[in-house]
Amino acid sequence: METKRCPGFGRGPHTLPANLENFDADKDRAGGLGAHCKDCRRAYKRMRKAEWKKNLSPAEQAAEKVYQAEYYKRILKARRAKQ
Repeated sequence: METKRCPGFGRGPHTLPANLENFDADKDRAGGLGAHCKDCRRAYKRMRKAEWKKNLSPAEQAAEKVYQAEYYKRILKARRAKQ
């Protein structure tokens, strides 16, 4: 089985099986797989989102909560319409 090295985020460099279960597809890279594994990308995105939310003003935080509530209402309505 072929393996691929993830440069890591948080847990450091590590090696995983080179498949779509562990890496996202990236047609522009050699081998067709992204550089970072899915777990590391997810951890990086969570960290960046937490930093972004921390830097919002109180008014922006309130607007974000309103937006999230409206977004989830639309999503639930669309899902129920499909059923």
